[in-house]
Amino acid sequence: MFRFRSFNRVVVAATLILSGATLATAASTVPAGATGTALTFDCGTGFASSSTGNGGTVTVTVGTSCTGFNLNGLNGVPPAGSATLNGSYVPTMQQIPVAPGDVIVYTAPVSGSGRDALSFQAGQNPGDGLTISFPVPTGSLTDNGDGTMTVTYTGAIVGFMLPSGSVCAEVMPAMPPADTEFIFTPQGPAGASLAASPAIISVGTVVLTMTSPDPTPLTAGAYQTCMYQSLSGPGGMLLSSLAISIGQVTPTTVPTTVPTTDPVTPTFTG
Repeated sequence: MFRFRSFNRVVVAATLILSGATLATAASTVPAGATGTALTFDCGTGFASSSTGNGGTVTVTVGTSCTGFNLNGLNGVPPAGSATLNGSYVPTMQQIPVAPGDVIVYTAPVSGSGRDALSFQAGQNPGDGLTISFPVPTGSLTDNGDGTMTVTYTGAIVGFMLPSGSVCAEVMPAMPPADTEFIFTPQGPAGASLAASPAIISVGTVVLTMTSPDPTPLTAGAYQTCMYQSLSGPGGMLLSSLAISIGQVTPTTVPTTVPTTDPVTPTFTG
């Protein structure tokens, strides 16, 4: 179930980095931010991503090679949205036969934030899949001036905290930068998911690292933070970047004024 969401697993647990696994390319990626999207999905041609607003729809015409699909949530949980096949409701988390030309309409929940997945089958083999984020991923980063950072976001996002002085790529790379020190995302494992927006990040906030799948408390330091749309593969756009000192308040230099006094007349004149 996680195969076509390999990048998500890199983000939420770093296990693929540790094992040396690589990512598939998002050959069928739909431009992030699209709402009411209509697309054709061909099995075996790559992974795909889409996004829609709460209550919005994504219409998928079944393309070549696909013989079945199921609607799932992430990490084995039931999906938040629903789907129809040729106008008829389909049960979730069950394999449903399809043929080329069939039309699947996914409807996102009217509230909340997350991702669901349409997992396709090609004969006896998994045929890649489509992840759908809701609502459309947006976000910003704010330095609170007290050693903390506020993350304001909607939809599926991921943030990489790099060494101070690093430069954020405009498009999320196929793999997180090798010098990533910490990772935060609302799609993290239990105990390490980013809090609901607006989320405060400070010393001790439980985040993820590239070197261990275990949640880790954030340590004080100076970082370059890069926040992206979190898709099922590379291609998420940079939403916000911020140079931030966590746990270290930037000192404010106040000019020192030397008081002036009137000259004193000497009392001894001999």
